Amino acid sequence: MSNEKNVRKIVVSTIPKFKLYVLVSFVFALIIQFVGLIPPLLMRNVIDIYIPEGDLRNTLIYIIFFVSIPIFTTIARTFYNYLTTVSSRKAGQHLRMLGIEKIIYQPVSYFDKNNSAEIADYCRSDSMKYVYFFTVELPQTIANILSGLVAYVLIFNENIFIALGLLLYIPICVFPSRFFAKLSGNHIKKVIENNAKTAQIVNDTFKGIRFVKTMLLEKIQLAKMNVLNTEIVKIWGKVAVIDNLNGMWTSNFVTNLFTGVVFSASAILVINGQGTLGMLVMILGYLPNYFSAVSTATTTNFDFKRRLAEYDKFFEIVMLEDERGESGRSFEFSDRITFNNVSFAYTEERGNVLTNFSIDFLKNEWTGIVGASGAGKSTMFDLLLKLYDGYDGDILIDEVSIKNINIQSIRQNITKVSQELFLFPGTLKENLLLIKPDAKELEIMAVLEEVGLTSFVRELPDGLDTNVGEDGVAISGGQKQRICLAMGLLRNSKILLLDEVTANVDNLLEEEIKTNIKKLMEKRDITIIAISHRLQFLDFCDSVFIIDSGKAIRQ
Repeated sequence: MSNEKNVRKIVVSTIPKFKLYVLVSFVFALIIQFVGLIPPLLMRNVIDIYIPEGDLRNTLIYIIFFVSIPIFTTIARTFYNYLTTVSSRKAGQHLRMLGIEKIIYQPVSYFDKNNSAEIADYCRSDSMKYVYFFTVELPQTIANILSGLVAYVLIFNENIFIALGLLLYIPICVFPSRFFAKLSGNHIKKVIENNAKTAQIVNDTFKGIRFVKTMLLEKIQLAKMNVLNTEIVKIWGKVAVIDNLNGMWTSNFVTNLFTGVVFSASAILVINGQGTLGMLVMILGYLPNYFSAVSTATTTNFDFKRRLAEYDKFFEIVMLEDERGESGRSFEFSDRITFNNVSFAYTEERGNVLTNFSIDFLKNEWTGIVGASGAGKSTMFDLLLKLYDGYDGDILIDEVSIKNINIQSIRQNITKVSQELFLFPGTLKENLLLIKPDAKELEIMAVLEEVGLTSFVRELPDGLDTNVGEDGVAISGGQKQRICLAMGLLRNSKILLLDEVTANVDNLLEEEIKTNIKKLMEKRDITIIAISHRLQFLDFCDSVFIIDSGKAIRQ
């Protein structure tokens, strides 16, 4: 089954009131279409019956009805457009959020393989257009087809030969349109790919703006974007030509040709006394309904196939399996964490980062880890937090493999404090509340005191309500480290993983952080595993290991 069909099932089953939206849309569209079939019948009676009989009263009544119908349909369409716009927007936002959820809950390995700008571009895609097809375009198409079918029956009832001749209109319109749809879809895919590449260049340029400016790379980056933009414009030009050819073939050439033939045939019948003038007017009045039904069905199919090409990647995202589907037991920790002959490689090309790696971390101890860059220290933390899988050997908590422990439970009880702390735009308090939304201010201040930040917070212009700026630019590296440590403590985690937490601070501040951590261990029932390139930071450790060639050597 294709991704689109699977996504369609998800849309129907998960979007609130989706079936109701479609049903109401169809009923309104059907009423509007069928009311539009009345005027030609009115005109036929006026021309063939009431005018020849000199019946002015009925002639005026029918003309009033004839004039009133467009007013009614205009009001009905206005209400219909409002209703369908609101409902399709709701449904589209629901589907878009579903796609974003799928991405957010992907393992870290997914983000290693996909560039961030491309992912963000897909998340921003307006999936409302996909939902709009089912809530608006499809009901309108079905209503239009039914209206066209009724119009065809009425024409058939007037003259069988004209009706049979009109059947040729269908294959002459449909088959070329299918060819145009396939051709356009291939070009749209190229546009999507180039848009993602352009977005990545923009993203990388802004992220590394200091490097770009100091190395005078502005022209180079802009040139890359211009090349891709030029290619995108060329492709859109081809798509426009294809769209135009499809429209010219269906709406102009074929429709005008058949209108002329039917007009001529009907006129001949009237001249030969085999039909009435009212019949001619009625048939010509119903031709647009018939042509529109065939053209709409064809064009909708053409547009939808083109849209499928545009949303192909989005469909893949919605169908992704994610971490939320993982089962397992709850986290329990009473003795030790064990790495048992663990071997792991991020990619085959890079080779193993860890090889037959074995080590034990005991509860309520501070274990220090040192080693050269690339030795696998941070990788050990990533595996313990289940950010990656696909390793040989096993990682156990109290003799239970972490493969059998729920991923959410592990991350709730193990907190990693890294040198690469990320702070969201907003206030310091808002960032801390992200970790524990129900935390009271007294609890937050108590945690900040434990990491030695109370005086810093009091000196801020607005205290906890001070804006930290994008990614915490308004806060120094050392303060960031302690804020990150405070976040870990606010979670009340049983295990703290410290990854080079003093890498960006001076010796004096490092000593202060080290002392605070020692006090925390004495005050709280926590286990600490600390990676550091500075041996003096590990003075208070119960044990220290050197990671060398993917193996742990006790000091």
